[in-house]
Amino acid sequence: MNPKPANTPASQDPRKSAETNPDVQTLQSWIAAYGRPALVAVAIVVLFFLGQAVWRNHQAVKQQALSQALFQPDPDAQLSLADENPSSPAAPLALLQAGTGFYNQDLAEDALAAYERFLEKYPDHELAPFAAIGKAASQEALAQYADAISSYGAARDASPAGSPTHFTAVSGLARCLEATGDFEGARAVYEDARLSTEDPDLLSQIDSALLYLERSRRSAEAPAPVTESAPAAEEPAPAVETPAEAPAEGPAVAEPAPEPAAPEAPAAEKTAKKAKKAKKAKKSAPAEAPAAEEAPAAE
Repeated sequence: MNPKPANTPASQDPRKSAETNPDVQTLQSWIAAYGRPALVAVAIVVLFFLGQAVWRNHQAVKQQALSQALFQPDPDAQLSLADENPSSPAAPLALLQAGTGFYNQDLAEDALAAYERFLEKYPDHELAPFAAIGKAASQEALAQYADAISSYGAARDASPAGSPTHFTAVSGLARCLEATGDFEGARAVYEDARLSTEDPDLLSQIDSALLYLERSRRSAEAPAPVTESAPAAEEPAPAVETPAEAPAEGPAVAEPAPEPAAPEAPAAEKTAKKAKKAKKAKKSAPAEAPAAEEAPAAE
């Protein structure tokens, strides 16, 4: 007869031991009291993080689409992109590229409007110095030299020497001063820029600009060449008919007036009459000089 096994912990029912465990009983009591609100909170947390992931993915896709749209050559499309997504990081770049596109298409007024909008919306943006240069260049293209001088001057003062926009502003300011005839002011701008840099490339550009400025000054101050006026074409004198030379010596004698025609006569009578007329003409002419022909009257 086999003895009965002793009651050991291994032989006890695990469910009964769990029910009698105080920690398990405490957890069950907490679940009974707070289980439903806890499950709702967990679900909310899960949904929140899931929504954040979906939103971030959507934003990433949208930013990628905006970035691709920045490379469109149409400035109107880029302007619309900036208007529809003002809070997007791509909006300032789209607005700046719209201004550049308008400027390259010789639409200086539209370019000026785009650059001014950029500076109004994003005055502290890292691309603001480039927008300031674009604004000044658009005013120069519109021959608004007073405004361009002011804008170029502000851009030069706001850019540190050696920056990409500094010498661009210096050159634009000198050009506008030269366009208004202020050659000394333009020279002073270049001389100041020369003292503020040691870059050999910039120094070479400044020297070339000074030479060109001096040529322009001499050309503007040189007196205008005097051109001799061509003599007026002489009008041909009206033709005057000169009277024919009169015969030498002797007064002109008028020919006798012809006698009125007689009625028709036989041929023998006509011949006799002609002979009589010839004899009369010889008797009436003087012996010293031949009969002079009547000179035509001058017109």
